[in-house]
Amino acid sequence: MDKETIASYISETINGLKDVLDVDMLIGKPISNDDGIIIPVSKLSFGFLTGNGENQKTEKNPFIMANGGGASIIPVGFLVIREGFSPNFVKIEGECGIDKWLDILKNVIENLIFKK
Repeated sequence: MDKETIASYISETINGLKDVLDVDMLIGKPISNDDGIIIPVSKLSFGFLTGNGENQKTEKNPFIMANGGGASIIPVGFLVIREGFSPNFVKIEGECGIDKWLDILKNVIENLIFKK
């Protein structure tokens, strides 16, 4: 298998990702009320792997190729903006289980609503 074929597979995959990815996945849509704005922030990671080899047992299809990829979107935190206060970034640390999300939500609500 030649380099052009491998490059075309990778190029098609990347172009497909461009159609799926959106900036709203990283910087979420702002959530606002009378007291301020909360903006969710995430991290996007992705990777690709491709490889090829030769199959000497068959003349019909002597080349073997495999490729794959993966992606993950991980919440990083929330940007809290309130009038009269400096912007505050509420960072998510460690595991992102439901208890952690409830703690984050509580923290954001306290920062946005109750601290005036």
